[in-house]
Amino acid sequence: MSTESQLTRNLCKRLEKLGCDSFAVVGGKMQAPGWPDRAFFAKGLPGGCAWVEFKQEKGKLSAKQLRVLERLNKRHVLAVVYRFGSDQFETYTGNVLAYVDHREEKLWLKELKDCGDTLGCFIKVREDD
Repeated sequence: MSTESQLTRNLCKRLEKLGCDSFAVVGGKMQAPGWPDRAFFAKGLPGGCAWVEFKQEKGKLSAKQLRVLERLNKRHVLAVVYRFGSDQFETYTGNVLAYVDHREEKLWLKELKDCGDTLGCFIKVREDD
């Protein structure tokens, strides 16, 4: 079984192929706790940036993570949770926005519903047909 770190690196490499740059937000004594794991930068993102918290399929957000994600979203900053296992992006409240389908070493993103300017702008959406 892959670790969360390995899964994160794999997904980030796939996103980089689609034109997203990212950097890891590493916790330390001087950093406020609760911030998402990665910041992604790409053309078309609201404000040019998206914050992503990575979680295992059944992993729970801490109270601090919930507060930070909520605060970012209320300020119109794209901040979502990515679930390994189910390969889906969701809001901090657990509403599924989209899922990722990995085929032929490519990243495919299928929107499940209209999510306004949140996830629809996150990645260049590629249709499978």
